[in-house]
Amino acid sequence: MNYIAIVCWMLFGSVLRLCAQTCGATYITEFQYDLKKRTNWCNLLRLDAYVPIGTKGILEFASIHVYKTRPERIINDLQTFSNIEEDNLPCAIAVLGYTRLVGNVTLFAGIRNLNEDYFTTPCMSLFTNSSCGIFPTLSANYPIANYPLAALCLDYKMTLGRFGIESSLYNGKGYNGWSKGKHPFTFNPRKDGVFSITEINYQTEYGKCFGGFSLHTNGDMPDVAGEWKTREREKKVSPKMTFAWWGYAERKLWSRVRQEVNLLVQYTRTSSVFSECRNYMGAGVTWIYVPGGQKRHEAGLFLSAAQFKSCNEVAGEVTYRYSFNRDTYIQPAIHLIKNGGGLHEVFLIRMGYILNGGRVR
Repeated sequence: MNYIAIVCWMLFGSVLRLCAQTCGATYITEFQYDLKKRTNWCNLLRLDAYVPIGTKGILEFASIHVYKTRPERIINDLQTFSNIEEDNLPCAIAVLGYTRLVGNVTLFAGIRNLNEDYFTTPCMSLFTNSSCGIFPTLSANYPIANYPLAALCLDYKMTLGRFGIESSLYNGKGYNGWSKGKHPFTFNPRKDGVFSITEINYQTEYGKCFGGFSLHTNGDMPDVAGEWKTREREKKVSPKMTFAWWGYAERKLWSRVRQEVNLLVQYTRTSSVFSECRNYMGAGVTWIYVPGGQKRHEAGLFLSAAQFKSCNEVAGEVTYRYSFNRDTYIQPAIHLIKNGGGLHEVFLIRMGYILNGGRVR
């Protein structure tokens, strides 16, 4: 790793934050424990800065920094029960680009990742399982710009009353390094392919519904163990383009003063029989109670099932988040996961601190 580049980038980020009119930070720490008494401590720090340019332009910057005490994961699940756990990463770019507002249209060009814009609804964001951050029909099938990776991107958003549409075009493979050919400034559609994603949403006072699809051309195809299968090895059977589609919805089931109960449903499928994850479905309920002031109680139950090439996996999560104020929260969660490796039970407790509107993961 090029440590000189990391130091230079962190110095640049410090200067940028000093110059920014708006900056923020998010720190999440998480302790994991399973019934075999294996433990892990995971940490994620994200730094954000926004520099207004003119009246309708914004320069965005975000970096991520990841540290954990145990090199390997404590269980072998395929959907990944923790959406912050990754290999140690001193510094990586999450966002670096220019946003332009044109009427009801927002345009972005630069480095970005999918987690900034897609699968970020309030109900999904409560749960710690990675499948509630991005569906495994995308994350397990392509080496795309999914946390902690990023890639060059063009992003388009438009709102029309209750409807919204978003479409993005990415380099087909994401990166988080600093050396040549491994940094997110890389653009190589011949080797990496191109990834495009489009989503349409509709919202009312009772809930939201979303439908979308993605296309990935050429490039490498991963398996869930993280080993890249090159097209040269797969060219006799692997398609030149793969397609995935999904739909998900959140519906308010019950509400009264300061309380509400919501239903969440999801389904997604990919076109290729050679995909590592062919089908995925999930459903859950959430409860929210705001007693007054800045305190907030949230609880949820979520069940999911995914069809992987190696085996099927069923996962369940029960979680509760208590927000002391707008900046600080604590969140325990219990995960039960059954796959080809047997039954796994995991307990985690997460604490988060958000400074000046930093991003909650």
